Amino acid sequence: MPSSELKALTNRKNARLSTGPKTRNGKNRTRLNALKHGIYATPLCLPAESRRLHRHLIERLQNKWQPDGPEEELLFGEIVRVMLEIKRLTRGYDAHLWREICRRALLREHNDAISTADSPDTQTRRSLTKPATRPKRQDLDDVLIAVLHEPRDIRIADHVDRRRRQLVQHLVDSQSALRDLQNERRAVTVISETNSLERETRTAANPLPDVHRSQQTKPTPRTPRQIRTPQTKSAALNNVIRPPKEWPD
Repeated sequence: MPSSELKALTNRKNARLSTGPKTRNGKNRTRLNALKHGIYATPLCLPAESRRLHRHLIERLQNKWQPDGPEEELLFGEIVRVMLEIKRLTRGYDAHLWREICRRALLREHNDAISTADSPDTQTRRSLTKPATRPKRQDLDDVLIAVLHEPRDIRIADHVDRRRRQLVQHLVDSQSALRDLQNERRAVTVISETNSLERETRTAANPLPDVHRSQQTKPTPRTPRQIRTPQTKSAALNNVIRPPKEWPD
């Protein structure tokens, strides 16, 4: 058997042994393994986010909008999703900036400590090569300026700003559509209430006369149809027009 076919057979045999999780619990545990920043994540609440804060936000929006009907509930769901995505986008970008600033500040401090050491021994070099756990305050401002002027970070900032503008525009459109639906529903409710109030007012102004049962006019009975009696043969012959006995000359 050629080596290529043997290799393909071995790969197929190994693939049967590692096909990933098959149960629902296993899939739920591993479906977010490749999650990085979560900007485009589908779930409303990620593992690193607080469910209590999400529930509190949804309750506040529910009390504000009070959707009624499937259309309003759909638009309300879009508003909740977009607001959570905007919060997640801002939080992810801030976390990215902080990680990058800390990494570069620690790296700069580490390099400065190694370059300023005068013939250190082994113990001193080990302490210098071990990075600090927290950068110094005076290094953060310089590193922040350097991070914001990096081409890669500029591209990330542009992408985040463009995505934020798209989400804000979608949020404004959803709010406008929901507000229009609610105004239309309220207008229909006001019109129906006004019509019912007018009917009640008209009924109160012109009440029906209270007639006693004994004074009520009874309907006149219908006269039965007159039944025509069948005529005898002699009466039928008498009705026939007969010619005169003598015709005039």
